[in-house]
Amino acid sequence: MVHDHDSEGGNNIHGTIESLHADGVHAVDIKGEEGLKEVLKNDFAFVDFYAPWCIWCQRLEPAWERLGETTSFPSTVIGKVDCVENAEMCRKKEHGIRAFPTLRMYHKGEKWGGDYKGDRTVQAMKEFLVHAREETEEGGEEEKFER
Repeated sequence: MVHDHDSEGGNNIHGTIESLHADGVHAVDIKGEEGLKEVLKNDFAFVDFYAPWCIWCQRLEPAWERLGETTSFPSTVIGKVDCVENAEMCRKKEHGIRAFPTLRMYHKGEKWGGDYKGDRTVQAMKEFLVHAREETEEGGEEEKFER
């Protein structure tokens, strides 16, 4: 699997999470079932279910934030759920989060496809989002994203 950093987790091409947050947080922090229900009202929601102690989640965080910062599709949210703070919700059968990070796409409130298993680069995750939009006929050639 390809990541946007070296094998030790350093040299992240997006900079530090602090530098990415300098102009605000772009990956929506989802709190509880009500927060998730609100996010899922959008046509698309790409959600990172994570645990703060997980090294793979920590390494993904800058790329996930950059994805949120550079995704500008209408009615699309890049979100994240802390499964330590929201443990009960993450363990529920309908969510079934058993590993971290779990990256899941939702379309109009319903899980779309399987959990994302592709490369953990901004480019690859954007391509997955474009694919989801094309597959559901929500997207079009006029849509674009920053590279």
